[in-house]
Amino acid sequence: MILQSDYREPVQPPYVSDRMMAARYISVLTAMAALWYFISPILYFGASEQPNALNEWIAGGLVLSLATARILFPARTTIASWANAGLGLWIVVSPWICGFSDYTSRTVNSIVLGSAIIGLSLFSGSFTRQLFAPPKGRDTIAA
Repeated sequence: MILQSDYREPVQPPYVSDRMMAARYISVLTAMAALWYFISPILYFGASEQPNALNEWIAGGLVLSLATARILFPARTTIASWANAGLGLWIVVSPWICGFSDYTSRTVNSIVLGSAIIGLSLFSGSFTRQLFAPPKGRDTIAA
């Protein structure tokens, strides 16, 4: 006889809703980093007319829009996480490609935010990567 207090639920992987909520929360953090990257030229220079500010507005806007899509539809937008990781890599190397590596504060800003976007995007994508894949190694025939 099993008493109520002796019974323990078997260990199961997280449910689909738990994985989607985790992907959403991490995508919110990615969107916050993208928003900071988007507004940083304005905060550094006011209404910036520098050509490299356009890079930050385009890259930040793309990451922000992909993160928003990921927040709204996490199960169907796993590819958006991988795209954000690629954009994060661009953000890390953009000070040298776009020629603003002389500005130390903006270079550090790009490296830190780009690294954060890469890590958060890969982490978010890992939650829904195999969400709907069939389980491996399980026999579907009832014994």
